[in-house]
Amino acid sequence: MTVATNMAGRGVDIMLGGNPEAQADELARKRLAGEGVDPDEDPEAYTEAFGAALEETQQSCKVEGDQVREAGGVYVCGTERHESRRIDDQLRGRSGRQGDPGASRFYLSLEDDLLRLFNASAVESIMERFNLPEDQPIEAKMVTKAVQRAQTQVESRNFERRKQVLKYDNVLNDQRQVIYQQRNTVLEGPDEEVGEIAEDFIEDAIRGHIDTYAPEGVLPEEWDLDELFTVLGRVYPVTVALEDLGPVRDLSREQLAETLLADAFDRYSAREEELGADVLRKVERRVILSVVDRNWRDHLYEMDHLRDGIGLRAVGQRDPLIEYQKEAFAAFNSMMSRIKEESTGYFFFLPVRVEQEEDEHGRTRRRALIGGRSTGDQQDAEPAERNLDYTSAESAGTGAAGGGSGVAASTGVTTAPRPVGVGGAPPSPRSLARATGQDPSSRGRASGQQTVRHDRKVGRNEPCPCGSGKKYKNCHG
Repeated sequence: MTVATNMAGRGVDIMLGGNPEAQADELARKRLAGEGVDPDEDPEAYTEAFGAALEETQQSCKVEGDQVREAGGVYVCGTERHESRRIDDQLRGRSGRQGDPGASRFYLSLEDDLLRLFNASAVESIMERFNLPEDQPIEAKMVTKAVQRAQTQVESRNFERRKQVLKYDNVLNDQRQVIYQQRNTVLEGPDEEVGEIAEDFIEDAIRGHIDTYAPEGVLPEEWDLDELFTVLGRVYPVTVALEDLGPVRDLSREQLAETLLADAFDRYSAREEELGADVLRKVERRVILSVVDRNWRDHLYEMDHLRDGIGLRAVGQRDPLIEYQKEAFAAFNSMMSRIKEESTGYFFFLPVRVEQEEDEHGRTRRRALIGGRSTGDQQDAEPAERNLDYTSAESAGTGAAGGGSGVAASTGVTTAPRPVGVGGAPPSPRSLARATGQDPSSRGRASGQQTVRHDRKVGRNEPCPCGSGKKYKNCHG
């Protein structure tokens, strides 16, 4: 007899009388252990002992199996019914295997969750009306059919839930395929494809800012070109002046885009000549992978928060799935714009230092440290490798004042002091642009000028200095 609650016992065939092979193995090992023989080291002795034990266990299992069959076989006793009929059928199937006899019986309570979903109170009222005892079993086709209808409705409800979850997962899965396809190309693709992706990033980033500050359908006099050039200065070192564009009223969006794109790709070509094509490809790979991974993680967190609260849109008579698709699409486009803008800024403003050293045989060896990690040594036949690392402005200034051993020992291209990133991460393109003096918003400032506050900072929960009597955070905070 086996007593089951909420399990099916799948994958188990209950052999009446026992398993003769398993019993023979146990008996043979026990006998060899009594003789001091290890069955793993002496397989011949184990084979002989196993054969003799198998004959004994087969006879004993046959006798015990016949006794169980005469008693009626395996009897399955279930204490409740599962929400799925498939699980109940699997549990029933434990009895009567391989032509053996068997039976099954399930006992339910009117307080079970499955019965409470339906009109179990009607059965209870009948029991009270006829004054039946609580331990009186109720056997009727009406109850059996009611349980089957309950299981059918619960299965339908669970199926709709899984179907709805799959629809939400498909939205994120489509975005995941786009991200991973691009990421795999950057990770394993040839340098030509990586260069094409970087050029697409540059063009899309610039065109995105043009659409923001010089939108289509707006007169050229109403474009915010000053802010456009200020923002583009954080994306790449702009060499085109606003005066070079001519009269604004005669300017078109196509001319503006062509001029800025030509200027950006000229600077990109100069950057490639300065670093070398192979080193720039390594920089692009590392930059794109780092930026994509960071933004993709943030996007996944954002989608989790959106998924948790999107069901409330149904209160406003709006389909939560449609709203989720719209919000997810807008968030994905915003993430891709951030990826392209951040990556483009790193392409142009990431500090690079060229280092060359000679080994004991007089051969020139070049190291490439991208983000502080070495990519290996190369011989003279390879192009010059570069060190790409991040240091603080204070440490860079100290090194220069103390002889600049780290920079003076190197040869090739050097850059201005580099700002440090938070937690060891690369600094933002804006901070890199300011550090290199190429941010238009920082031009004209004194290099050592700092803002000094002479008044005490007001706490958020302190009274507002204006005298309103409110807290600072609720008034002018």
